[in-house]
Amino acid sequence: MQELSKETLKKFLAKKFPASEIQFINEGWSSIAFQVNDKIFRFRKGGNLAGFRKEQKVIDYARGRIKFEMPEITIIEDDEYPYSVHEKLNGNFWRPTRMGGHNSHVVIMDLPEALRDAFFNDIAEFLFAMHSIDKKDINKVAPEVEFYGWGGTRPEFMDKIGDMLTTVLSVRDTDIILKKSESAFAKIIGDTVFTHGDIHGENSLLNNNNELYAIFDWGNAKFDELEYDFSKLIAPDAPEFLQNIMAAYKKLGGRDIDVERAHELNLMDVVGCLWMVNKEDDLRNIKDREMEWIKKALRDFL
Repeated sequence: MQELSKETLKKFLAKKFPASEIQFINEGWSSIAFQVNDKIFRFRKGGNLAGFRKEQKVIDYARGRIKFEMPEITIIEDDEYPYSVHEKLNGNFWRPTRMGGHNSHVVIMDLPEALRDAFFNDIAEFLFAMHSIDKKDINKVAPEVEFYGWGGTRPEFMDKIGDMLTTVLSVRDTDIILKKSESAFAKIIGDTVFTHGDIHGENSLLNNNNELYAIFDWGNAKFDELEYDFSKLIAPDAPEFLQNIMAAYKKLGGRDIDVERAHELNLMDVVGCLWMVNKEDDLRNIKDREMEWIKKALRDFL
């Protein structure tokens, strides 16, 4: 298989689907995505389809147990470029506040109070349903789902991450981030739950009434600390965003959420991303974009 690039994949799709409208969507950490007419095509970096197969199994299991729409993924083992394909889910992306994200995204904190509360309840309902799934039960269908979080272990990269931090932070700020990271990684975790692993405003959709209706991109589904999914919903400029979701989660019967731990897990992810984006060759095309996000995210912990 040739090296994946936007250009080679677009030529591949144009040859395979002549007279079709082909639009590049995004290059992420593990895949490159295109829209061809009304379908979404994703190509796994490295060509290994194991991640797509796990995602397919997880979605098939979750459908019917969770009320929100999910894509129906088909995997095509093409000899040249294997890929996954599903019908495009139509809707609107969202973001917690006006800070960050695209101008076209619905700003949740700008919605009328009734719609905001409905959104908080829907996100909480989704998380509660995820976290209530029996781990042994889903492993019967998708044995690939396992724990691969950061907690309880000190990654080897922590011995070298200081040099990378000093490329984006002052020496003083690097020392602060290192100390906070060491403390976060050292904590021993308890029980784990089934998590989506990447729930945010570009992996879920609102309908035209600004109601949450679809969840996608399940490739990071895993067993992890309860707070992990909540760590993806932190809005630094609006702490009440996460607080409202946690309150709605609690009303459903969910456990208390350790907000401090959610922030620690967020920091651990950012530090891990800094290491990966500087070491993984597959990420070279998105390095500049991701480094801008990492620099901004690190400043939120100072």
